[in-house]
Amino acid sequence: NKAEKAAANSSNKIYNGSAGIDLNSLDTSLNYTVSCDIFSVKLPNYWKQYATVEKTQDGIDFYDKISQDHGYPGWLFAIEIWTYDDTYSYLPRYQYLGTMTSPEGETYDLIYTGPTDADFWLEIVDFHYKMDSESSRIFKTITGINGWTFVPA
Repeated sequence: NKAEKAAANSSNKIYNGSAGIDLNSLDTSLNYTVSCDIFSVKLPNYWKQYATVEKTQDGIDFYDKISQDHGYPGWLFAIEIWTYDDTYSYLPRYQYLGTMTSPEGETYDLIYTGPTDADFWLEIVDFHYKMDSESSRIFKTITGINGWTFVPA
């Protein structure tokens, strides 16, 4: 069928090597703002096209959309308050980002968690790792909202 061939050809052109994307030409300015009920964060502009953002009860999960389109989870990382009684230090890939204080004065650790296994489409490994590498810049833009305050680590 012509439509399937066109989609396959288009897919090959877009997703070869580093997803067929010139990694140096992406708009990396941090002007794409997303938020949950607790905080907002600024993402690189190119994430509007290439990332899936899922708000959770405790924060936000970030995914690489190209991997998801190819049947892989594509999880990049999460930023969330830690509300569990257990410590998060047992997690294999985490980083303490700072302290969130609720409008009622309760404090919580804000943490980054990331995957330990490759759960993305391996044809775009360079692109996926570029998105993952943006995390340290993204962390610097976290702002408490709705009465929550954030104090960075």
